[in-house]
Amino acid sequence: MSFGMILDLLIMACGVYMIYWAVQMRSSNKIPAMLVGKGFPIDRAKDPDGFIRFTFPFTFSTGVVLFALGLVGALGLFYHLSAGGDADADRAGRSDRHLRHDTDEGTEKVSGRDKIRGIV
Repeated sequence: MSFGMILDLLIMACGVYMIYWAVQMRSSNKIPAMLVGKGFPIDRAKDPDGFIRFTFPFTFSTGVVLFALGLVGALGLFYHLSAGGDADADRAGRSDRHLRHDTDEGTEKVSGRDKIRGIV
């Protein structure tokens, strides 16, 4: 598992965490400590209901965006790895993985341009 995959999964987990706390905040009418900081006396808030109404859409939408970005990154990286590491070239129509040239030392990669020019 590569570092990029771990980072994408971590971003997805942060998105799920934010969505969870947004829903908890909305259903229980309690402000989570992650939104106001450590050590803040939540019970001394002047208008907790107004704070919850104001921050819920931002918290929920940020969680959805983080989850979606992590998912797209993880799926894109998975596609890249499952395509043999040449997913960008495949999408651009530049894949020349199937063109090989045998030499005495082994097999070496030959580009499509060299094959067209007759160099090979």
